[in-house]
Amino acid sequence: MVRLTTARSQVAASAVRCAHPVAGTMMFGFGHHQPEQGAVVSAVRTHVAVKLSSRDEHVWITWTALAGMAAAAVMALWGLPPVDLHGLLHRLGVMDPLCGGTRSAMYTARGDLALAWTYNPLGIAAVAAGILFSVRAAIGQLSGRWLALDLALSRRAQRFVVLVGVVLLSALEWRQQTRADLLIAPY
Repeated sequence: MVRLTTARSQVAASAVRCAHPVAGTMMFGFGHHQPEQGAVVSAVRTHVAVKLSSRDEHVWITWTALAGMAAAAVMALWGLPPVDLHGLLHRLGVMDPLCGGTRSAMYTARGDLALAWTYNPLGIAAVAAGILFSVRAAIGQLSGRWLALDLALSRRAQRFVVLVGVVLLSALEWRQQTRADLLIAPY
């Protein structure tokens, strides 16, 4: 889902000649942008582009989404796998942000969003992402056109995204820890 490239070594001044659309930034995306050869670009800026491609440039996203949707469907029909992979800390009552995610995905696939949310909101997000990427795959296969997104973040935007991510992850960790009794209980 994420392609990460840096062009930091190409930054010589406020404007540089390079083969990357935004010098001095990190590239995240579902496609790749091909700038004109020899284009002069700003050293630091945020770039977002949506395009249609003639091929699926990130096949692994498609296969991961399809596998995740298949797993959610199997769990919706037959329940959780009989294997318990929890570590010692989980058994001692220390939860991590992903605890409850499998049960949450199963309940989301069954349509019980309230119970899914109780276990872990990430399960709902994972199933929703799986549905979106599966729909993208179906449309891409039928039309021969694949939706692609290029996202380049300036250093300031990168720091902001990391900060928001750390805050959200910490909040989820706290939330899951307050539900330790529920998450430790057998299914």
